[in-house]
Amino acid sequence: MQPRRSPINQIIGATILLGVAAALFIPAYLFWNSSIQRSASALPKCGMAPSFQAADQNGNPIGTASLLGRTWVADFVRFENPGQGEPLSSKFAELDQNFQRHDGLALVTFVIGDRSDNQLKSYAQRHEATSHWRLVRMPDPSTSAFLRQWASATADCRAELPIDRLFVLIDREGAIRGVYDGTAPEVVQKVLLDIGSLLRDRPK
Repeated sequence: MQPRRSPINQIIGATILLGVAAALFIPAYLFWNSSIQRSASALPKCGMAPSFQAADQNGNPIGTASLLGRTWVADFVRFENPGQGEPLSSKFAELDQNFQRHDGLALVTFVIGDRSDNQLKSYAQRHEATSHWRLVRMPDPSTSAFLRQWASATADCRAELPIDRLFVLIDREGAIRGVYDGTAPEVVQKVLLDIGSLLRDRPK
């Protein structure tokens, strides 16, 4: 029969084990965390966001100039194909919920095709859009040219993804800093990580 260890020895042993675990875990965590921040801060510059001027779902003016000074994410929705667009819209709504506490962030959904303001409002209400999320209806004659401009601006970063599958991250100066597959399961986390990098790097 083995002698029982005294409570003091048990405490000392547990303390030593915790110390060893902390000595191994903390440096590993700090290295992992710093490596994420380094990789996130090395965001590409894919070009400048194409210029636009339009009105949102509430009739308020919005354009490239009014978005300067804010970090924003754009996507492109085809209302005539709701089954395809709904997964992206759900992820955009998740981003919107994360944006509520920061006035320097915005979401812009460019609606492809001719739709009424009431349809845009209904879409916004269905996804519980906050004031950070602006829906922009582009006039039909300009839509094709506008989409070609975005396709050209994101060409170096989008890996041949179609325009209506993209989330596009734009920084405070209007530069495109990230292009993401909006259907990817981890897209929300990736976008938020890169936004965090841009917010850390902005001038104090």
